Amino acid sequence: MIDNPALVLTGIGLAASIIYYANILNNANKTRELQLKAQENSLKARQGQLIQTYILETIEKKSLDYQVDHLLSAYWSSFEEWVEKYWKDPEYQKAFIWIQVAMNGMGTCVSEGILDIRIVALFNADGVIHYWEKHKDIIYEQRRRRNSPRYCDMWEYVYTELKRYIEIHPELKP
Repeated sequence: MIDNPALVLTGIGLAASIIYYANILNNANKTRELQLKAQENSLKARQGQLIQTYILETIEKKSLDYQVDHLLSAYWSSFEEWVEKYWKDPEYQKAFIWIQVAMNGMGTCVSEGILDIRIVALFNADGVIHYWEKHKDIIYEQRRRRNSPRYCDMWEYVYTELKRYIEIHPELKP
C-alpha cells in the first residue's frame, strides 16, 4: 500500500507538468521554425519583387537606348574631357545619374542581405561589371574632388562582391 498518497499525487502532478511544459516547448520550437521559413519565403519574394521592379524601371526609362548607346560607347582620356564631352549633356547626365542610383540601390540591397549576390550574378552581372569598369575612374575622381569617399560606394561594393562571386562560380561569368 501507499504510505503517503499526497506524495504520490505530487509526483504525478510534477510528471504531468514536465510533460506539459515539454510539449509547449516543442510546439514553440515548431512555431518558430515555421515563422523562420515564412520569413525566408518572404525574403525570396521580396528579392523577386526588387528584381522585377528593377527590370520594369529599366524598360520604362526612355533613356535606356541612350544609356546603352552613349554611356557605354563614350570615350574620354581625362576627367576634364569627360566633363566637357559628356557631363554637360543633360541626357547623358540624366542617364548617368539613373545608373548611379540603380547600381547604388542594388549594392545597398546586397550589402544589407535583402538581395542575394547570386541573383545579381544571374540577372545583371554584365551590366554591373561593364558600367562600373567604364566609369570607375570618373567615380574615383569625383570622390577625390568632392572629398566624399562614400560617393557611389555601394556601386563599387556590388561590383566587388559580384567579381568575387563569379570567381568562385565561373560558370556565371558574363
